[in-house]
Amino acid sequence: MAIVGAVLLTGVAAGCGGPTGPSKAAYVQRVDRTCRSPRTRRAFGAGVRELASLPRGRHARTHALRSAGRALATPVHRLTAKVRALPAPDGDQPVVDRWLDDLHKLAALTNQAAATERRIISLEVHHPGVVERSGTVRNADLDRALEAKLAAARTARAYGLDGCARLLGRP
Repeated sequence: MAIVGAVLLTGVAAGCGGPTGPSKAAYVQRVDRTCRSPRTRRAFGAGVRELASLPRGRHARTHALRSAGRALATPVHRLTAKVRALPAPDGDQPVVDRWLDDLHKLAALTNQAAATERRIISLEVHHPGVVERSGTVRNADLDRALEAKLAAARTARAYGLDGCARLLGRP
Protein backbone atom coordinates (compact mmCIF):
# COMPACT_ATOMS: atom_id res chain seq x y z
CA MET A 1 0.00 0.00 0.00
CA ALA A 2 2.77 2.40 0.92
CA ILE A 3 4.53 1.75 -2.40
CA VAL A 4 1.33 2.35 -4.39
CA GLY A 5 0.73 5.58 -2.45
CA ALA A 6 4.30 6.74 -3.08
CA VAL A 7 3.98 6.01 -6.81
CA LEU A 8 0.68 7.89 -7.00
CA LEU A 9 2.09 10.88 -5.11
CA THR A 10 5.13 10.96 -7.38
CA GLY A 11 2.90 10.88 -10.47
CA VAL A 12 0.65 13.65 -9.12
CA ALA A 13 3.64 15.78 -8.13
CA ALA A 14 5.18 15.38 -11.57
CA GLY A 15 1.94 16.45 -13.27
CA CYS A 16 1.20 19.41 -11.02
CA GLY A 17 3.34 22.45 -10.62
CA GLY A 18 6.28 21.14 -12.61
CA PRO A 19 7.81 23.12 -15.44
CA THR A 20 5.57 23.21 -18.49
CA GLY A 21 7.56 25.44 -20.83
CA PRO A 22 10.93 24.87 -22.46
CA SER A 23 14.17 25.72 -20.72
CA LYS A 24 15.31 29.30 -21.09
CA ALA A 25 18.42 28.16 -22.97
CA ALA A 26 16.37 26.19 -25.52
CA TYR A 27 13.90 29.05 -25.94
CA VAL A 28 16.64 31.67 -26.39
CA GLN A 29 18.35 29.45 -28.93
CA ARG A 30 15.16 29.02 -31.01
CA VAL A 31 14.17 32.70 -30.93
CA ASP A 32 17.70 33.91 -31.58
CA ARG A 33 17.99 31.51 -34.54
CA THR A 34 14.94 33.23 -36.02
CA CYS A 35 16.47 36.67 -35.45
CA ARG A 36 19.77 35.58 -37.00
CA SER A 37 18.17 34.25 -40.18
CA PRO A 38 19.27 36.14 -43.28
CA ARG A 39 15.67 36.96 -44.19
CA THR A 40 14.94 38.54 -40.80
CA ARG A 41 18.26 40.43 -40.74
CA ARG A 42 17.64 41.88 -44.22
CA ALA A 43 14.07 42.84 -43.39
CA PHE A 44 14.94 44.61 -40.14
CA GLY A 45 18.13 46.07 -41.57
CA ALA A 46 16.34 48.20 -44.14
CA GLY A 47 14.15 49.95 -41.57
CA VAL A 48 16.84 50.32 -38.94
CA ARG A 49 19.30 51.78 -41.48
CA GLU A 50 16.68 54.34 -42.55
CA LEU A 51 16.24 55.40 -38.93
CA ALA A 52 19.97 55.55 -38.27
CA SER A 53 20.68 57.82 -41.21
CA LEU A 54 17.73 60.20 -41.43
CA PRO A 55 18.49 62.97 -43.91
CA ARG A 56 18.38 66.62 -42.89
CA GLY A 57 15.96 67.87 -45.59
CA ARG A 58 12.37 67.95 -44.40
CA HIS A 59 10.78 66.15 -47.36
CA ALA A 60 13.61 63.60 -47.57
CA ARG A 61 13.30 63.01 -43.82
CA THR A 62 9.54 62.41 -44.11
CA HIS A 63 10.13 59.98 -46.98
CA ALA A 64 12.83 58.14 -44.98
CA LEU A 65 10.55 57.83 -41.93
CA ARG A 66 7.68 56.49 -44.03
CA SER A 67 10.04 54.06 -45.71
CA ALA A 68 11.44 52.92 -42.34
CA GLY A 69 7.96 52.45 -40.92
CA ARG A 70 6.88 50.36 -43.88
CA ALA A 71 10.12 48.38 -43.82
CA LEU A 72 9.72 47.56 -40.12
CA ALA A 73 6.00 46.69 -40.07
CA THR A 74 6.17 43.33 -41.85
CA PRO A 75 9.27 41.89 -40.15
CA VAL A 76 7.99 42.95 -36.72
CA HIS A 77 4.69 41.22 -37.44
CA ARG A 78 6.43 38.06 -38.73
CA LEU A 79 8.89 37.87 -35.86
CA THR A 80 6.13 38.45 -33.31
CA ALA A 81 4.01 35.67 -34.83
CA LYS A 82 6.93 33.23 -34.74
CA VAL A 83 7.87 34.11 -31.16
CA ARG A 84 4.28 33.96 -29.91
CA ALA A 85 3.92 30.49 -31.47
CA LEU A 86 6.68 29.23 -29.16
CA PRO A 87 5.81 28.57 -25.53
CA ALA A 88 7.95 30.79 -23.30
CA PRO A 89 9.78 29.36 -20.30
CA ASP A 90 7.78 29.37 -17.09
CA GLY A 91 7.54 32.89 -15.68
CA ASP A 92 9.29 34.55 -18.64
CA GLN A 93 6.23 35.52 -20.69
CA PRO A 94 6.08 39.09 -19.24
CA VAL A 95 9.66 39.79 -20.37
CA VAL A 96 8.98 38.36 -23.83
CA ASP A 97 5.76 40.40 -24.08
CA ARG A 98 7.58 43.61 -23.09
CA TRP A 99 10.19 42.97 -25.79
CA LEU A 100 7.55 42.30 -28.45
CA ASP A 101 5.54 45.36 -27.34
CA ASP A 102 8.63 47.54 -27.75
CA LEU A 103 9.13 46.13 -31.26
CA HIS A 104 5.52 47.00 -32.12
CA LYS A 105 5.96 50.49 -30.67
CA LEU A 106 9.05 50.97 -32.81
CA ALA A 107 7.17 50.16 -36.02
CA ALA A 108 4.01 52.10 -35.12
CA LEU A 109 5.80 55.19 -33.79
CA THR A 110 8.08 55.32 -36.83
CA ASN A 111 4.98 55.57 -39.04
CA GLN A 112 3.49 58.11 -36.67
CA ALA A 113 6.73 60.13 -36.76
CA ALA A 114 6.42 60.37 -40.55
CA ALA A 115 2.89 61.76 -40.16
CA THR A 116 4.18 64.27 -37.60
CA GLU A 117 6.91 65.37 -40.00
CA ARG A 118 4.27 65.91 -42.69
CA ARG A 119 2.22 68.04 -40.26
CA ILE A 120 5.27 70.14 -39.40
CA ILE A 121 5.95 70.71 -43.11
CA SER A 122 2.29 71.55 -43.71
CA LEU A 123 2.30 74.01 -40.82
CA GLU A 124 5.33 75.77 -42.28
CA VAL A 125 3.75 75.88 -45.75
CA HIS A 126 0.50 77.36 -44.49
CA HIS A 127 2.07 79.62 -41.87
CA PRO A 128 5.53 80.59 -43.13
CA GLY A 129 7.99 81.35 -40.37
CA VAL A 130 5.91 79.90 -37.56
CA VAL A 131 8.28 76.97 -37.07
CA GLU A 132 11.33 79.24 -36.89
CA ARG A 133 9.56 81.70 -34.55
CA SER A 134 8.51 78.91 -32.20
CA GLY A 135 12.07 77.68 -31.76
CA THR A 136 13.14 74.11 -32.21
CA VAL A 137 10.34 71.81 -33.27
CA ARG A 138 10.94 68.32 -32.00
CA ASN A 139 9.24 65.26 -33.32
CA ALA A 140 8.22 63.54 -30.07
CA ASP A 141 6.96 60.52 -32.02
CA LEU A 142 10.42 60.01 -33.48
CA ASP A 143 11.97 60.37 -30.02
CA ARG A 144 9.57 57.75 -28.66
CA ALA A 145 10.24 55.41 -31.63
CA LEU A 146 13.97 55.60 -30.99
CA GLU A 147 13.38 55.00 -27.26
CA ALA A 148 11.30 51.91 -28.14
CA LYS A 149 14.13 50.68 -30.39
CA LEU A 150 16.64 51.03 -27.55
CA ALA A 151 14.27 49.45 -25.04
CA ALA A 152 13.66 46.46 -27.32
CA ALA A 153 17.40 46.01 -27.88
CA ARG A 154 18.16 46.26 -24.15
CA THR A 155 15.40 43.81 -23.19
CA ALA A 156 16.53 41.33 -25.84
CA ARG A 157 20.15 41.57 -24.77
CA ALA A 158 19.32 41.28 -21.04
CA TYR A 159 17.27 38.16 -21.73
CA GLY A 160 20.10 36.60 -23.75
CA LEU A 161 18.69 37.22 -27.24
CA ASP A 162 21.91 38.69 -28.63
CA GLY A 163 20.97 38.05 -32.26
CA CYS A 164 17.65 39.81 -31.75
CA ALA A 165 19.35 42.75 -30.04
CA ARG A 166 21.76 43.07 -32.99
CA LEU A 167 18.78 43.46 -35.34
CA LEU A 168 18.14 46.80 -33.66
CA GLY A 169 21.71 48.00 -33.23
CA ARG A 170 23.71 48.42 -30.06
CA PRO A 171 21.72 49.56 -27.02
